[in-house]
Amino acid sequence: MTPAFVASCERLIKRWENAASAKGSCELNVWEELQALTSDVISRTAFGSSYEEGKQIFNIQKEQIKLVLDAVTSIFIPGLRCLPTRKNMKIWRLHKEVTSILRTMIDKREEEIKLGIATDDDLLGLLLKSNKNDDELHDNDHGIKKEGMTKDEIIEECKLFYFAGQESTSVLLTWTMILLSMHPEWQSRARDEVTMILYEVLRLYPPFFINARYTCKPMKLGDVTFPEGVQLLMPILGIHHDRDTWGNDADEFQPQRFSNGISSGSKHQLAFFPFGWGPRICLGQSFALIEAKMALSMILQRFSFELSPAYVHAPWTESLRMKKLNQEATIILQDIIRKRIKEMKTGDARTGDLLTLLLEAYMIDNDPKEPESFKKVGISMDDVVEECKLFYFAGRGYCSLIDVDHGCAVTMVLCEVLRLYPTLMLGRQASKRMKLGNFEIPAGVELSLLTLLIQHDPELGGHDSKEFKPERFSEGAANASKHQLGFLPFGGGSTICIGQNFTMVEAKMMLAMILQQMGASATFLLLFSCSVLLYWVVKVVYSQWYKPRRVAAYLKQQGVHGPPYKLFVGNVMENVGMAKQAWTKPMDMSHAIVPRVTPFSDEMQKKYGKMFVTWSGASPVVTITDPEMVKDILTNKFGHFGKPPVHPLLKFVVLGITSLEGEQWAMHRRIINPAFYLDKLKGMAPAFVASCEQLIKRWENAASAQGSCELNVWEELQALTSDVISRTAFGSSYEEGKQIFNIQKEQMKLFNDAVSSICIPGLRYLPTRKNMKIWRLHKEVTSILRTMIDKREEEIKLGIATDDDLLGLLLNSNKNDDELHDNDHGIKKEGMTKDEIIEECKLFYFAGQESTSVLLTWTMILLSMHPEWQSRARDEVFEVCGNKTPTFDSLSHLKTVTMILYEVLRLYPPFFINARYTCKPMKLGDVTFPEGVQLLMPILGIHHDRDTWGNDADEFQPQRFSNGISSASKHQLAFFPFGWGPRICLGQSFALIEAKMALSMILQHMNSITYALVCACNALVLTWVVVVKLVYPLWLKPQRVAKLLKKKGIDGPP
Repeated sequence: MTPAFVASCERLIKRWENAASAKGSCELNVWEELQALTSDVISRTAFGSSYEEGKQIFNIQKEQIKLVLDAVTSIFIPGLRCLPTRKNMKIWRLHKEVTSILRTMIDKREEEIKLGIATDDDLLGLLLKSNKNDDELHDNDHGIKKEGMTKDEIIEECKLFYFAGQESTSVLLTWTMILLSMHPEWQSRARDEVTMILYEVLRLYPPFFINARYTCKPMKLGDVTFPEGVQLLMPILGIHHDRDTWGNDADEFQPQRFSNGISSGSKHQLAFFPFGWGPRICLGQSFALIEAKMALSMILQRFSFELSPAYVHAPWTESLRMKKLNQEATIILQDIIRKRIKEMKTGDARTGDLLTLLLEAYMIDNDPKEPESFKKVGISMDDVVEECKLFYFAGRGYCSLIDVDHGCAVTMVLCEVLRLYPTLMLGRQASKRMKLGNFEIPAGVELSLLTLLIQHDPELGGHDSKEFKPERFSEGAANASKHQLGFLPFGGGSTICIGQNFTMVEAKMMLAMILQQMGASATFLLLFSCSVLLYWVVKVVYSQWYKPRRVAAYLKQQGVHGPPYKLFVGNVMENVGMAKQAWTKPMDMSHAIVPRVTPFSDEMQKKYGKMFVTWSGASPVVTITDPEMVKDILTNKFGHFGKPPVHPLLKFVVLGITSLEGEQWAMHRRIINPAFYLDKLKGMAPAFVASCEQLIKRWENAASAQGSCELNVWEELQALTSDVISRTAFGSSYEEGKQIFNIQKEQMKLFNDAVSSICIPGLRYLPTRKNMKIWRLHKEVTSILRTMIDKREEEIKLGIATDDDLLGLLLNSNKNDDELHDNDHGIKKEGMTKDEIIEECKLFYFAGQESTSVLLTWTMILLSMHPEWQSRARDEVFEVCGNKTPTFDSLSHLKTVTMILYEVLRLYPPFFINARYTCKPMKLGDVTFPEGVQLLMPILGIHHDRDTWGNDADEFQPQRFSNGISSASKHQLAFFPFGWGPRICLGQSFALIEAKMALSMILQHMNSITYALVCACNALVLTWVVVVKLVYPLWLKPQRVAKLLKKKGIDGPP
């Protein structure tokens, strides 16, 4: 590549010699010149072209970097990058342009390589080599396909090398020339040796001032362990200037420190890493250093150089705001200039002013009538613009902009606002050792001038310096404080903000016009309201119109169809309407309840198949009835299918473990799980028996007069299951927990009303009558549970109560930190807060009562409708238990009772749907679901599916479970009344054992159970009034008959 380096450098030298030929010297902007040099070198060596060919790419990349810097220094607004704003559209356009140019260049090179015109030994050639046809990419010896790049990847690599190949070396050469100008003695020495100088420049002004990594897993560095996802920032600039590593002269230009090489330049070998280090060190470091050496050597051979008087030492501190103001001023001036040129051509322009003189010089240079040989030297349009800026701003005192119209109320107000809320924090850097007052400042120290503190200083502005007092500027800015420079919102001196006049004039004009038309407060409110309205309009349009249509189209392409989406409401109104219509119709004594309980889902399945999409508002809901897909969803352990967001009002009713995700869910389950171990359930058997005996006793008393009675078993069994959960899980009784159950009933009624209505955003926060009732009930139940928990804690401390039931286990996890350490490992155990314990108590009070009472109610109804199964179950209970109270061990031998309970759970599951939502795009079967789709698994529908269970799916046939659950249907996961997978219901064994115990004891003491009439019906539970004919126990009735016969003189054996 050396000839290419030399050729590019010779072009640069020639330009500089021509520029200096007239006077023997000239003033140049070496930054731009050296950028052109390095651009030409990278174009020649890496891409086989020239600077002229790649010039358009470099210019586009400059614009792109400016836009990126603007973006990263602004507040991040999620989703803003996707909107067609002016900046975003410009970024997209530039990206498209540079990609198009590079693609054309690549296609041209490919064609040239095929024709044998171009070689493939430069960077672009090597990249294209990796992109050859598959047939050419096989290793003939091993038959292994080599890896190659796609064309898009080649384009990205070209972008990187165009940018980095130009930027890094031009930065290095620019700073080298600056430092050699500041240190002429080293400029002389450099004509003999340049390597040390380049290293020192790279140390003081590295091309990249930070390097970053982040931890992919917990990592230990030194004595510190960093968790996953921590970003580690390595400040190259800071390390290169560290005095502990480089000595007290770390901020000084001392190339001799590298006289013995890099390793001896500092106290640590890796204190110098301008191009990075390790396996990801910059590939082009040698390229950049050789290029820089070649260029610097050839420049030093022909030139000596010094800093221009106009040079300002300000590395990396260019203000984006200054650039923006400068661009605005340039645009305004260009409009003025274009207008003046037009006037000059028509003869209407003024003569003799500065702008006319400048434009005459510009038009001389651009007059096409002049022959080329006689063309006079003029100035460019850019020169005209810069001179206009100088005329507007330079040479004017800072306070002139204020004092021109001092006393003006608008000016005073603006100045006072700038004093209280300045827009700048000024900074300078000492380029050499300087003395300020009594302090000596070494070279390289940054000086921060805190404008805010200066302008708020009571010693300068008086005791009211922090108050809004525009009148302090009535005599001008110079007299507003005790020091002339006590007010410097735009800076001061020669580097004062060039846009100060522009900003002040613009602000005055806007404020004056606003005050003319309306009050300032009204304007602010109007602008704020419009901004908020626009934000909500965009958000609503995206979420309620664009996103649902996009998701619907995506699913439709994959064969998932459904009813059309309706704006805002989706299919909610159709769902509610069908349900109301179905519930008003009378129902026969059939178990085909799917069309009645979920009529909308049933209708959609008939119309669109077993997988279909509906809309809950703007949220897509895909109903899945394939057991294999249900299994994939429920058994997923990686968190890809999360629990759908709960209704906001449900948090006032019951949440607990069912609403948790991730580590919190795992912690709660680990704490609660031991409460339902087999040995714990065995210990609960006496409590089950005691509660059942109370129920039997009440029923015997009710039937004692006539031998039979009519009871509402739904309420009776609710009382039974409530008493059981109170005794076993919370160590209390039904009477103590009765208030909680009653409150939860009211809460569920209010919640059902809310979910069957259209959701109005924000309505739940308003103090409506229903909301206030929900809040009051929530407060009441929380207060009762907190009192119960406090009481149990006190009893455990006194040794009165044990801590081996559910409440005890929850409280155990909430012990003091000192008691929660594992003595062997010193690791703190996880525990629940008291608020979390309260939520779990709510859940188990509700679920422990509801699920088992529903199961027992439907069991009694179905056994009333099918007396033959009632007889078989009773016979089995007497065969296994006789007249004795059933025990925990005897329950496992009740096969017929178990079959009946399973069949009841199949026909009337406690929960008729299960739901998850996709946390990321997921593939199930042949369908890929986007993130955020709710997946609905209709337990009731799958349990009644004829393809899975046979033609008798809607009939009561317990014998289908005679060989167990797995043989009852065509798919193992067609039966899941308590869910499945890692989130299966914790209390399923509890509920089944309780149901077996209660049913066994009822069958022992009841000769027959018959139904009389259907009383009420809703979506979840059909309430039946059941006639229970109570026949006295077999050992009691014969004794009474014997006494009556004996009185009549008829005797016999006992």
